[in-house]
Amino acid sequence: MSLWRSSLTDPKYCLPNEDNQAQLVAKIDIEPPEGGWPSKLKHVQLMITNL
Repeated sequence: MSLWRSSLTDPKYCLPNEDNQAQLVAKIDIEPPEGGWPSKLKHVQLMITNL
């Protein structure tokens, strides 16, 4: 998973290209559990930012 930001005031989608002026902010790798991923996954993630 990755997090991108754009300097545009109203980007429709923040895709990593020059048109959207997007840059990579963070890349998050989540390792699978030892037994593999369950068939149904409930995942909660919290992101804390400093403004």
